[in-house]
Amino acid sequence: MVVRVTLGVVLALGLLTWAIVNLWARGPASADSPVAQPPEAQPMLVDEVLSGDTLVLTSTRAGAQVPLFGGLTARLVGLDAPDLGRRFGTDVDQCFAPEALARLEDLLPAGSIVWVTTDVPTRDPSGDWLLNVWGSDGRLVNYLMAVGGYAEVLATAADTRYGQILADGEHQALVSFGGMRGACR
Repeated sequence: MVVRVTLGVVLALGLLTWAIVNLWARGPASADSPVAQPPEAQPMLVDEVLSGDTLVLTSTRAGAQVPLFGGLTARLVGLDAPDLGRRFGTDVDQCFAPEALARLEDLLPAGSIVWVTTDVPTRDPSGDWLLNVWGSDGRLVNYLMAVGGYAEVLATAADTRYGQILADGEHQALVSFGGMRGACR
């Protein structure tokens, strides 16, 4: 009896996840996100945000962007947010790390659906996926983190699909209020 109920709950949750992913309406680019979500973007579920540029996602099915089923660690392409000490076995957070984490958690709450595309390269040296991520509202999260001053744009971002857009967002943050760099001086 318990097995049947458990199986029923698991199947119902699986069906609900499938329905949400397959029927989710894709939002257009908003005024604060200059890049519309591309049609080839793959849906994934947010499990946990680890820092201002790293999160754990679940793929409910293998897709063209990420050919895996299950959980994976992903980083936002082209960005470097300050690190939390707990991720590296210390008690010391880098300046602005808690704020960057909180902002990414606001944009991508656990349980939400996101849409992702890969870039070149598809993984970083530690094996984490490098992804462009759109929130359920259709906004490019990589850009929002840069324009909000929560992450710095890496020099290697120039070679990525949205590198110039990220650089423009970071420049906007620096001119407007100094971004993360202004807060940490």
